Amino acid sequence: KQAQAAAAAQPQPVATGVQAGGVAAGDLVTQLAQLMLIREMVHPTLSYSSGKITQNRDPEFRKTVLQAYGYTPAECSGRSKTIPCLILDRPVPANSLVCGHIFKHEWAPVAELVMGIGIDDPGNGLPLFKPLEDAFDSLKLCITVDHMEVFTVHVLDPQLKPVRLVQRAKDLLGSQWEKPRDATLSAMTFGALNGKTIKFYTKHRPLKRLLAFHARQAIQKARNKGWGVEGLAFREFGNPGYPCVAGASQLQAWLQTQASAPAPPT
Repeated sequence: KQAQAAAAAQPQPVATGVQAGGVAAGDLVTQLAQLMLIREMVHPTLSYSSGKITQNRDPEFRKTVLQAYGYTPAECSGRSKTIPCLILDRPVPANSLVCGHIFKHEWAPVAELVMGIGIDDPGNGLPLFKPLEDAFDSLKLCITVDHMEVFTVHVLDPQLKPVRLVQRAKDLLGSQWEKPRDATLSAMTFGALNGKTIKFYTKHRPLKRLLAFHARQAIQKARNKGWGVEGLAFREFGNPGYPCVAGASQLQAWLQTQASAPAPPT
């Protein structure tokens, strides 16, 4: 009801003929009003701290993401026993490399409305070592992008920093875990990745607005828990595909169905 009231209270954008930097001022007002509307509506429904985790990964999404980031044909087809993790920039056992969605797969019905993309767009994918994907999904790790287009990893949970990546991988994968031969990887902790910049090998990048959407929630959680991230900030990135007001009505209808759905199991 609060989301409905907030949506109803938003002013309707007024079009003008004034130009600002080649873009109609009315268009800028429209985008700003819609951004405010969507934020009021999607939070807290689109929350990383609730909902389900995708168990059955789509092999086609995995292949599309790996191809976009420039992985070899053998790595994309599953013929390689090891695959590099985007953050680590070093190979991990293939069965422990997960191509996860930044904007969660369960939000697929509103992906185009909120973010202007299809849920399986390669810009919505990150090829990560399983323990890093788990930390990202649980808001214990985020990625920020600065004005120089540098993508930086932040490990937010101080209790996670001394934990070895391979130990966490073993806990998550159980009997499916394959011990790597890489001694450096075996000794690496989460804390060693804090402040690491991501290196890319193609022009493809994860969509900045999706990372910002995630980072906003991760940093807020870190502040609420007193994890000492007061100085950490992130850039907001607009989305040229933000929906029209009519699209926002469709989004509101979806949010209402989510509000009436049974709570996820704890």
